[in-house]
Parts: sequence; structure tokens; C-alpha cells
Amino acid sequence: MSNEGSDPDSGEADADTEPADSTEGGADTEPVDPIGSGAGDAATRTPGPDEQYCPNCGEIILEKAEICPECGVRKSPPGGDVDGSKDRVTAGVLAILLGWAGVHKFYLGDTGLGVLYLCFFWTGIPAIVGLIEGILYLTKTDAEFQEKYVD
Repeated sequence: MSNEGSDPDSGEADADTEPADSTEGGADTEPVDPIGSGAGDAATRTPGPDEQYCPNCGEIILEKAEICPECGVRKSPPGGDVDGSKDRVTAGVLAILLGWAGVHKFYLGDTGLGVLYLCFFWTGIPAIVGLIEGILYLTKTDAEFQEKYVD
């Protein structure tokens, strides 16, 4: 009977070793500290294959997460920004290639001018204006473009 107490398969030995094993295994496999005590851990840890850094606070979050659980800011989807901003390069290329049809105006949300460009495309004037606008879009900074043409 004294051998049963020292046997690793006995109930007492399992009770002593299980919490130590589960604590060590949990620390190795947990990607994020659930308690939040390791706030600096994200800065020293690199994101896994399905993780990325939050663009706002820098915490490691899941790639498919729409909102960061740390700061509450919504991530922008791969196709563009959530706040309605437009890409100046896309607008510039549309203006240069399809400016004669006013496609860049429709892209920027100015449907009135887009329709006007469509009405007069046969004159060639919208093509010239679209080329000039495309060059202007591409020479501006992102902030200047957003301020002048989008907001």
C-alpha cells in the first residue's frame, strides 16, 4: 500500500501534477494573455500566420477581426477605408484611362459631373480634362487629395 502513494498513477500524484502541466501548456499555447497583465507582451511577440498588428494601437489581433478588442477601432477592409476615403491612385488612373466617360467622377461620388462628362464625351473635351485631372490627382499627397476631392 505504501507503493500506491508513491506511484505516479495514483490520485494524489495526478492532483499534484495536473495544475502544473496545464499552467505550463496554457502559457505556451495561448496567443494572448486573457487577464491582460502582459500588456507589453504584444510588443515583444510577433504575429502568427492568422494574426496582425492593429493599425491604431499596435496590439496583435486576429486577421479576420473587424474591430480591435484593445482599442475598439474598426480595421479598414482590404479594398479600402471604412470612413469613405478614396484612393488617389485609383482615381488618377481612372481619370487618365476613362476620363472621357467621367468614370473618375463617379468613383469620387460626383455623379452630376460624371453624367456631364458622359453627355459630352463625343467632343473630346472630357478626355482632355480627365487627363489633366488624372495628373493632378497623382501629383497630390494622399492628405491633400482626401481634403480637396473626397471630403
